[in-house]
Amino acid sequence: MPQNKCNHNTIKIFNSLLTVVEVGIGGNANAGRYFYDFNPKVIEVADVETEVVIGFSEVTPIQFHIYDFFSTDSFHQIKHINIHTNKRSVSFIHKNLHKCITNILLQIQDTKEKVIVECDPQVVNRPPVEDHYHEGT
Repeated sequence: MPQNKCNHNTIKIFNSLLTVVEVGIGGNANAGRYFYDFNPKVIEVADVETEVVIGFSEVTPIQFHIYDFFSTDSFHQIKHINIHTNKRSVSFIHKNLHKCITNILLQIQDTKEKVIVECDPQVVNRPPVEDHYHEGT
């Protein structure tokens, strides 16, 4: 299970594990050929300037590499995207200044089969400020 913690520089770190496996049929990606899952299911960013680290779980075969990262970040909250040199993890800094949902897509390459698998975690941005949506209720 991922541990979410604060380091000595007061930047919060949110860890998420991604499992990707080839299942042949019955999966949730590439017409059922692959299965992927994020742990935790939802990446909920609750602090400003949070470093989000997504890495493969221990059961994800070595043939899978992180190939690319995409986002619909219309508020420009995501910065410093870094696919690590081992291609087994990616990190980025999330400013988390606006309450919204950010769509992220990770392209994962199956280097054995020469196939790209697209995995999209749910990312919820919940800044640590008053919730103005509920004023007056």
